[in-house]
Amino acid sequence: MSQSHPTNDDDTDALLDALENEDPNPTYTSQRIAQLKAELSSPNTTQSPSTNVVTTLLNNSPLPTLPTDQAVLDFTTQLTHCVVHFFHPDFSRCGTMDKHLTLLSTAHSASSGARFARADVRSVPFIVEKLKIRVLPCVIGFVDGEVREKVVGFEGLGPGGLDALGDDFETGVLEERLVQGGEVEGDESDEDEDREDARHDKKKTIRSAKRRGDDEDSDWD
Repeated sequence: MSQSHPTNDDDTDALLDALENEDPNPTYTSQRIAQLKAELSSPNTTQSPSTNVVTTLLNNSPLPTLPTDQAVLDFTTQLTHCVVHFFHPDFSRCGTMDKHLTLLSTAHSASSGARFARADVRSVPFIVEKLKIRVLPCVIGFVDGEVREKVVGFEGLGPGGLDALGDDFETGVLEERLVQGGEVEGDESDEDEDREDARHDKKKTIRSAKRRGDDEDSDWD
């Protein structure tokens, strides 16, 4: 008696069923199912579709916009050193942050390999929830997929704190924050090993980000 074997359709149905039970967030689940169906119906390529998307985005702009939760996940896990600005188009300070990050991207993408991108918070609800992003602009630096630096608003980018900064700051101050976090390269003589050890306890990934007891008020809906 011949033994039956599962068909490709059976494998696809099983994969989609597993995905539906993968994450309790219905918005993210529906996005992933739609993306997976599109990938399964696309012709084979030498690179995975997600890799092609990241490469295309980087080639088109020094500060590309990541359109979905999955695009942010791909960007932060496929690149060793990267920085993502989570923004809202109605916030003037987000526009100011984009200006500084574009300058840093142009300076560092070739020299240190660090890559920069932005994501509209309205388009990436899963990531926003996982990383507990409550105040904008929010710039997060990643090394090997781990959160290493988080710049909230303009806080820490000038003397006197957020309220004393007005609407701008020096690009070099933001660059120094990212050098300290290890997202971009700087002068090794300026690095502080004790600071790096202190940051080690605060590292987390997007996929395993834990709830924080932040008391920050939300600056956006």
